[in-house]
Amino acid sequence: MSYHWLMTKIISMLRPNFLVFIFAVLLLSCNNSPKNAVVNSPVIIKPMDTIHTGLITEDTLHLPFDTAYPQSILVSNVLLHGDEVPLDAESQDWYGLFKSGNHYYVDTTKIKIQICWDMIVDPDDSSERTGKFVHTLHKDTAVLLIAKATLPQGYATENLIKPQRFIYPEEDTLTYKSRGITYKLYATALKGFSEHYSDTGYFNYRLYLSAIKEGKMVTQLLIATPHLQFETIDFIGDIDGDGVPDIIFYLTGEDESVPTLFLSRNAGPNTLLKAVAQSIYVGC
Repeated sequence: MSYHWLMTKIISMLRPNFLVFIFAVLLLSCNNSPKNAVVNSPVIIKPMDTIHTGLITEDTLHLPFDTAYPQSILVSNVLLHGDEVPLDAESQDWYGLFKSGNHYYVDTTKIKIQICWDMIVDPDDSSERTGKFVHTLHKDTAVLLIAKATLPQGYATENLIKPQRFIYPEEDTLTYKSRGITYKLYATALKGFSEHYSDTGYFNYRLYLSAIKEGKMVTQLLIATPHLQFETIDFIGDIDGDGVPDIIFYLTGEDESVPTLFLSRNAGPNTLLKAVAQSIYVGC
C-alpha cells in the first residue's frame, strides 16, 4: 500500500464532512447581524448607470431633474440671456422671498423687464440687444421670485442658516430646528482622481435630509451629482407657510448657475421636501 494511495483515500473520506462544515460556516456568517438592529426608512434613489473614468466609477445620477416643474422661479437684478426669461414674465403673478436687513418675508410683487445689450451674445456694435434685466417693483431685495404658486402674503420668515457651500462628507452634519423638530443634512461622496472635471474633487456626491415626520424617521436623498462643484445652500426657512423649513439651493454646472427651490407643502407622506422649480442660467 503506497503512501499516495493512502492519503487520497483519507481525503476522499473527509470531503463530504468538510463540505458540510464549510456550508455551516457560510450559513452562520449570513445571519450574524444583531437581532435588534434598527433598519432606517429606505432612501429614495432612482436607478443609476455608471461610467468608468480613471480610478473612479462615476455615477451618472442627477437629482433633482424634472422638465415639468409645477412652479417657476426667476432671479432679479442680474443681466440674463433673452431666452432665460419667459416672454410673459411681466404679466405673470409673482411672489418674492424678500430680505430687509436681517429679516425675511414673502410677499407679492410686480416685475419689469429691461432690454439690455448682452455682451456675450449680441454684436459688439450694439445693433441688436437681447439681454434682459429683471427689476422688482418692490422696496426690498428679492432673494428669489416664484410664479405659479399660492404663497402667504406678507408672511414673515427667517433663514435658519448662513448661506454656505454644500456639506463635505468629512464635516459634521448640518442641523437646524423648527417647531421642536431637528432636521439633519449630511453628505456622502468619493474623493480622488477622475478624468471628469470637478472643482472640489468629490464624485458621486449625495446630500441627504432626515427628520421625524408624522412620528416616523424619514431620510430623503435631495441632491445627487456625479461630480461636485461649488454648489451652495442659500436659504433654509418656511416659505410656503406650513411651518416646515423649505430650501433654496444654488447648483452649478460648467458655466451654469442653477437655482432650485424645494418646498414642503406637497412633499407626500414619505418625503420631507419636493423640488418644485428650477432655472438654468448660462454664463457664456
